[in-house]
Amino acid sequence: MLTDEQADKVCFWDYYQNNSEKKDKFWGTGLYRYISDEVAIAILRAIVEVKKGAVDEALAEEMLEYYLRENNLL
Repeated sequence: MLTDEQADKVCFWDYYQNNSEKKDKFWGTGLYRYISDEVAIAILRAIVEVKKGAVDEALAEEMLEYYLRENNLL
């Protein structure tokens, strides 16, 4: 879980781009929003960075390692 201050530093739209001609940032009408492994890893790395020095820093690192291991990306 991110604090409000940490969440302000990890914005979804900094990592995700819509696959349309429009450059507007919007959710549209789809039920699901899929992201690539590269985007997921970038978000998890950003979370690791904002968690530096926090009591749950190790948990953020473990989550990134788990994602990499489970998706055979190590």
